Amino acid sequence: MKVNKFSLIILTIVFSISYEFVYAQNSPKMVVAHYMVGMSLYGNSVADLKKDIIDAHNNGVEAFQLNINHSYWNKDDVKQTTANMYQAASECNFPFYLFPSAGLGGTSVINWGFDDIYNYLQLYGNHPNQLQIDGRPFFTSWLGEKKGVEFWRSVKCRLMDEHKINLFYLPWHAAFLHYGTKTSLTPDLIEKYLSEWKGVIDGYFWWGASRHPFPAGSSSGITATNSIPTAAELLSDALKAHNLPFMTPIVPSFWATCKEPCKYTEHFGARGMESQWMSIINNQTARWVNMVTWNDKGEDSHWSPHSKPSSSPRLSIYSHAGYTELNKYFIQWWKTGKKPAIEKDKLFYFYRTQFHDAIPITETCTFNCSDTIPDKIYVTTMLVKPAILTIYSGTTITTHKVSAGIFHWDANMGEGNQRFTVVRDGKVIIDATGEKKVDRIPQYKSRSLFSGFSEANIGVQ
Repeated sequence: MKVNKFSLIILTIVFSISYEFVYAQNSPKMVVAHYMVGMSLYGNSVADLKKDIIDAHNNGVEAFQLNINHSYWNKDDVKQTTANMYQAASECNFPFYLFPSAGLGGTSVINWGFDDIYNYLQLYGNHPNQLQIDGRPFFTSWLGEKKGVEFWRSVKCRLMDEHKINLFYLPWHAAFLHYGTKTSLTPDLIEKYLSEWKGVIDGYFWWGASRHPFPAGSSSGITATNSIPTAAELLSDALKAHNLPFMTPIVPSFWATCKEPCKYTEHFGARGMESQWMSIINNQTARWVNMVTWNDKGEDSHWSPHSKPSSSPRLSIYSHAGYTELNKYFIQWWKTGKKPAIEKDKLFYFYRTQFHDAIPITETCTFNCSDTIPDKIYVTTMLVKPAILTIYSGTTITTHKVSAGIFHWDANMGEGNQRFTVVRDGKVIIDATGEKKVDRIPQYKSRSLFSGFSEANIGVQ
């Protein structure tokens, strides 16, 4: 057969794209983000969702875990948004994957049955942008264990026998709630679970959520015996022993808005994120890292660098651009196994926009959630050479001598603008002001964190 040069070029391009697509799905390491369907940051059209996907891709995310939880799967608008998400992913010029996360427990989420699961897989199980593991569609569920081992065994058998669908099922939890515990995980408890679900689950996802990001004995001042890293390491070891893959979380911050009882976890800016990453890099065997979450305003723990105002300002999503930008450094470290070189001066800042004891104009939260919340401004520096960092928090000025590398700093919070400068050899190489002020009398009570970053121009380093 005669093949011209143009055909060879086309074949080469097609093969290259196909190889990248397959490799991304079957890579031993992938970064995903939990995505709340119905809380889209730009809107629910294909074009809007494509913007969200591009944001995620630019920040190292390769897939969205679509949480169809409080938004019921049998609602037309949810089905349309899901369809738009798959269409948006297919229109991107880079590989991006999606997989469902079905809400299966509790009174506030739909109780997916076999027909719902099959309906989803019938629509998207073979979609080019559906995440598959060795040709098996990836499916996760929140509190799926409440349905019981036999339910899931039956689902997987029926899907295979009746429809030739070999489901890859990975449940996820914040704690082993089915054993009546919300406080601690032990090797014995994990082993009991894995024995009961042997042959039914294909892996496990630890949610992490409101737990502390620092393991016991850390220098953070927080000593949590069952922190996110501690629990993740226990699960990682157990799953590895059972030859099952593990999905581990990375949580930037946590505040469960105005839910009783008060749920707020102090992460001390990027210190908490670094603590989790060091555990993942050094002590865990994880196939997936799950960024919890991309866009959840109900449990303020999102990663998106995009802000979204709300009709209720208390529920507005602040930009987490500082978190997402710094996170890329650790993603590269985890994926390559090699600590990245710092090639450009960068500064990351993190702060709440009101004091812990602020009395809002409109009070909608009746609980006391102030005792463990320091009024601090947090800064992380990533510098190629030593410099001087100055934090201007309102009228409070704090200065630090900063070495090359990654270091974390803080300053007492002041009312008004938050400005940050880095000076080297008498030259200002970074000068950034946070887009939001700190209010003495806010409109609403909020523990939401705002984060941003700035970097030096190459010429002034």
